[in-house]
Amino acid sequence: MKVNYTLPGLLPEAAPAPLPETDSVVEPFGAYLNRLRAPDFTDWRELLRLNIPPAGATSIAPPPTPPRGIELRDGVSQRAWWRGMLQKHIREDAIADTESNSHPSVSRMLTLLHESQRREDEVFARYFAEGGD
Repeated sequence: MKVNYTLPGLLPEAAPAPLPETDSVVEPFGAYLNRLRAPDFTDWRELLRLNIPPAGATSIAPPPTPPRGIELRDGVSQRAWWRGMLQKHIREDAIADTESNSHPSVSRMLTLLHESQRREDEVFARYFAEGGD
């Protein structure tokens, strides 16, 4: 069985012949540059966009309000919430670990988060020991 791998119209001999170059068709690059127009600006401040007011607290809108159902917490209650959530997951992981249902990557991540929390507590305690508010 013979398979034809060429497509009609894409054969090498079907390529069109190149057009002969004439001086009337080719335009010098300098003539092309002379036809281009620079943008019209009335003032150099407009060109550099210095006439636009800078972004700041007066020109930026306040952030959108969070969707309903999300509780707003201060830093202390947020930290306590994360601490409670992590302790709950560590207890659940310990129970699952005794049943051999825990995945090793979950245990590693919980250990990493617990270590991070412990180091945060050390920094917090040192801050208060040095006379922090």
